[in-house]
Amino acid sequence: TTVQTGTGSGGGVNATTSKALVKQQQSSFTDTSYVDVADQGNSDAQVPIAIPKAGSQNFYFTAGQRKSVKLVYGGYQYVKFMENSKGIKWICSTRSTTKCRARVRTTK
Repeated sequence: TTVQTGTGSGGGVNATTSKALVKQQQSSFTDTSYVDVADQGNSDAQVPIAIPKAGSQNFYFTAGQRKSVKLVYGGYQYVKFMENSKGIKWICSTRSTTKCRARVRTTK
């Protein structure tokens, strides 16, 4: 099974294990992303946050509403968006309330 996640922006971080391929796309960041924890006017105060490795997160399937299936990966839930001969595309289950644009692709 191959799992790829991303938000559709530029750049990317790739890691491969025997179970899954995780692709976290972020604009020109390396292994560490930075989040501003101070005032909006102060860009000097930043705290590094490590991006998790591919094998460090497990995924599983759970029952959704009306006999649907949900994919749970990295603490987020995804619902089936489209299925074809190559695999299944999943979209964030909270896309309407949180404007989450994350997507996952599983291959057969």
